[in-house]
Amino acid sequence: MAGTHQLEAVFKSFCSFGAGKDEALMDSTKCSKLFRDLKLYGKNLTETDVDIAFNKVKAKTERKINFKQFQELLKVVAEQYKSDKRLDEGDDALKALIEDISFRQTPAQIPGASAGTDRVVGTSKYTVTS
Repeated sequence: MAGTHQLEAVFKSFCSFGAGKDEALMDSTKCSKLFRDLKLYGKNLTETDVDIAFNKVKAKTERKINFKQFQELLKVVAEQYKSDKRLDEGDDALKALIEDISFRQTPAQIPGASAGTDRVVGTSKYTVTS
């Protein structure tokens, strides 16, 4: 697959989000967060579609998927993504989806992602009266 290294980096960053450690497995909630944060949902590709695809690719007894299963999930939802983005018939839907994911910013790279802590510890917003 094209852009595999960038795609895997985005996958791992969303797996680790909120975990406090490097995580290599993604649960359904983090998968939905990835699609939502990267603005991949549309009229034809919905959160329900991604949840159904997630359950198709994961093992029956597992709650999380690995990177290889995530790639399979992308294959399952690629056609719905293609119709949302109005790609031409000759365009490869899977390739377009992977490029959209690979070249978007991960949670750690999004400017202002730490805005919540700035509000708490930032002193620039306080006024001092003498």
